Amino acid sequence: IISFTHCSASKTKTNNLSIIDLGDFEFLKELSSEWVKSVNKITPLCLGRNLYNGGGFRKLVKSLGNENFFIISAGLGLINSLDNIPSYECTVAEGKKGSIGNHLKEKLDVNEWWNYLVKTKYSRGLIYENINEYDLILFSLTSDYLRMVSEDLNKITKKFYIFTGNKDLAIKLGFEKNLM
Repeated sequence: IISFTHCSASKTKTNNLSIIDLGDFEFLKELSSEWVKSVNKITPLCLGRNLYNGGGFRKLVKSLGNENFFIISAGLGLINSLDNIPSYECTVAEGKKGSIGNHLKEKLDVNEWWNYLVKTKYSRGLIYENINEYDLILFSLTSDYLRMVSEDLNKITKKFYIFTGNKDLAIKLGFEKNLM
């Protein structure tokens, strides 16, 4: 069994990198290139399971004990909860401080952003590449994060389950049979 969840904006450590510091860009390719270079230069601060401080995230950590799980991060890519990672400020959630879309002149393509994140030194790659050994695969994702990884999830050939607050979006993205 493996669980995947989204990261949270609330962190236990001070951010040592913020998307805000990079300024504004015309195109996503330029922004993502600068972001990946910046991420690859920073030093990790703690285990992924200890960095995020959101309520749902903390409940998952508590319920799983020492078991590992995966974290879908809008700033680092796919990380394992036992990976050492840096603290950062970056989100795909619209209208939030640290939102990638705030720094782009073109419309943010969250699937394209996800594909750039696999180039960070902290990323484990794409989701579908990391699930071969698991029989039961669970995802707990907000709408923004479900949108971001939807193309990656569509490459999964095994049965998996999604827990999300936006049933209509999940159906629109083609995950009706995966909804819980």
